[in-house]
Amino acid sequence: MNTRRAHHWIVDTCSRCGLRLRETWVLDPEGRSVLALVWSDAEGDRCIRPLPPFKNVSPPPGPLRSVTAAFPDLRIGPEPPCDRSSRSARTRRTSG
Repeated sequence: MNTRRAHHWIVDTCSRCGLRLRETWVLDPEGRSVLALVWSDAEGDRCIRPLPPFKNVSPPPGPLRSVTAAFPDLRIGPEPPCDRSSRSARTRRTSG
């Protein structure tokens, strides 16, 4: 991995670009409960990555929705690269 584009995670936030990471439970295309990673920034959700089913791990109680129903139009894929320029651009817009 190119370290210039790697995130510097502190808890669930990148200290370089401000990207946030959260976990949520969804249904995969086969209808199985899976944990998914969702990355978001100040403009909203950017990408989701459903993980393979975990053995002996149950989702929280309650109904689950499919990835496409829970996150319509959201790209499914790997962690977005770190974009340090996006954080500096946001800082300039809000401080000016």
